[in-house]
Amino acid sequence: IDCIKEVITKGRYIPLNKKKAESTKEVGRINGLGVNGYICNVIELEAVCFAREDEAGTVRFNETAGSMTKDSLFNALSVIRKITDKNISKYDIHVNCVGGAKVDGPSAGAAITCLLYSAIMEQSARQDTCITGEISIRGCIKAVGGVVEKITGAKRAGFKNIIIPEENKEEANGQDGINIIAAGNIQEVISFMF
Repeated sequence: IDCIKEVITKGRYIPLNKKKAESTKEVGRINGLGVNGYICNVIELEAVCFAREDEAGTVRFNETAGSMTKDSLFNALSVIRKITDKNISKYDIHVNCVGGAKVDGPSAGAAITCLLYSAIMEQSARQDTCITGEISIRGCIKAVGGVVEKITGAKRAGFKNIIIPEENKEEANGQDGINIIAAGNIQEVISFMF
């Protein structure tokens, strides 16, 4: 046991899931899920936005975010503009993946949309829930991979709820220990989160 502790300490290894569920609500903070191989981790996303007088707003995301995740951000911005009727170009928006993890793929789209909604509308979001699902520019939540691993990861981190795409509902059969919400569109997700 002492040898194992020494190796872990010298190697500066960290637990798979540093992020744990909280029973609070916060503005500009949402929990997504990412899978690498068969291992799932909670991805903490945060955003701030600043209103502008002109229409020269900018959007910034971590440089380590992959092109598909950045596409999800722009899809989310279109959805937010559609459902809130806010002129997105009147805001400077900064989105951050806490810890600087390299994330890619479309499965953070629904989480990013809720994140932007929270920051722009100044609405507090639940912190006991993780979200996965691709977002279409029409606001539909589309199927993603790794749902079983994501459910396991969310449970391991102590989350009470996980929102998954309606199209992935069959994969969630037989999973217990967490409340699984299957959503087909972003309005359903927003209703639950806020």
